Amino acid sequence: MGEVGVQWNALVGELGMACPDGTMPIVSSTWACLAALHYIGKDAGLYLGTENDPTFPKGCYEFAFTENLAFVFMNEHETGALQSQSRSFCHQNLEPLPPGEVVFLGDSDIDFWTTSTDIVPKSLNVGIGGHLCSEVLQDVDSLLEEAKPSTVVLVCGRYDLAQNTTVADTFDLFSGIVEKINDAGSHVLYLGTKPEPANQDLHELYQDYDKLVNDHAISLAEDVADPPLTFIDVYSAFVDLGNPFDLYQASDQESLALYGYELWSNWTVAALDDNDEVPCVVWKSGECVVRSTFSGTASPIAATATAEPSTSPSENPAASPSSFPSLNRTQSPSVN
Repeated sequence: MGEVGVQWNALVGELGMACPDGTMPIVSSTWACLAALHYIGKDAGLYLGTENDPTFPKGCYEFAFTENLAFVFMNEHETGALQSQSRSFCHQNLEPLPPGEVVFLGDSDIDFWTTSTDIVPKSLNVGIGGHLCSEVLQDVDSLLEEAKPSTVVLVCGRYDLAQNTTVADTFDLFSGIVEKINDAGSHVLYLGTKPEPANQDLHELYQDYDKLVNDHAISLAEDVADPPLTFIDVYSAFVDLGNPFDLYQASDQESLALYGYELWSNWTVAALDDNDEVPCVVWKSGECVVRSTFSGTASPIAATATAEPSTSPSENPAASPSSFPSLNRTQSPSVN
């Protein structure tokens, strides 16, 4: 990962106060608002959309409904006003968005990845919990125009599949996102689905979807020096580990826990740091599985046959092996 641009910073100000000296309020970019929200350790579930209200701060701000409950809004009013229950999000070098950085985009697996900006300095996390591929496809143009990222680390698809979108239609949405990102001159690093214990009825769909992505990445890598799509095979890597329960949050056995994110972080950094003359197209467990060649084919580096999960008490015996070769405010804000 090359050093690009300048380091940016974000913080949330004091109640009823302007931004501290040396910082500026975030006033025009919803993407900068989301990036700041993640940077200070909050998830995008707190963001309730845009409004146009003269009685609240202009731009990105947090409104404290109670001592322990606050939500974030983007106020598009020309001036706005300081307000005793509101705190502005403030920044250095974040608006306009710094170009050429890594952007983390997608659903809750991105949204809750609290260490993403630590493992990739200067990166931006704009994940939104529950986001569908269809929503990412709709939103990505404005992000690309503003951020001009070098690489987009992308996760989406499982919520589409859970809402009965077919595998083929979900893949069409995904490939449309990849095409838009590639057309903007950016690379896509996609982390695949997970064999979540809570969603065993979706596992076959997950694997079918990942196979389409796997094959698409290899196809796009033919005869190009810089493959536009890289795939990290999460599903079979987790199964090879026995799909232990501590990969997931105990509360839902679906969301990643610290151990799961540690693996994701290691695998993502390995892929982003790949400086081989022949770039890797498919990764598994931090190792390259398929590298691009310039002869019109993709060359498998290692077999990815999935080991049967063991049945030790700390592991999830229900995991399925991968099926593809490795190859109360006075006025409520409007919500968009």
